[in-house]
Amino acid sequence: MTVLKRALAGSQAGCVVSLAPPRGGSLDKFVAAARSAGWSVILEDAYDAAWHEQHRVALAAPPQPGAPAYDPDTHYPVLVTMYIA
Repeated sequence: MTVLKRALAGSQAGCVVSLAPPRGGSLDKFVAAARSAGWSVILEDAYDAAWHEQHRVALAAPPQPGAPAYDPDTHYPVLVTMYIA
């Protein structure tokens, strides 16, 4: 969080935008740390209609033999927008 705050030092309207999958709770831990450090955080999982449709199709598709399984926890990023509060 310190690096992000330094990057936006002096900015009155700066924000940080990132895409990250949940990955077993690591995103939740990051968001909690950001909020504890004084950031306002917005999470969006349906940020693009075409991308979200591909996600929906992947969830509904049967597993393909020999192909890696689609796991939203690892493969579907959440849009994270952070503002200095």
